[in-house]
Amino acid sequence: MNFIFFDLKTELLEADNKIVNIKLLIDHMQSPWFETSVVPSPISHEHTRPCGARKGSQE
Repeated sequence: MNFIFFDLKTELLEADNKIVNIKLLIDHMQSPWFETSVVPSPISHEHTRPCGARKGSQE
């Protein structure tokens, strides 16, 4: 019984940590710094992507 209880406790703790991490991630994504410097606009993304092999191989 002790082992089962311990496993359950550990899983709950890990789930708690995941929830905290998700909240932190959401907070980070909502900050203006994240929006301006990390997420590229579609246009700039097209320009920074190498033009050759990838697009050709997908078609």
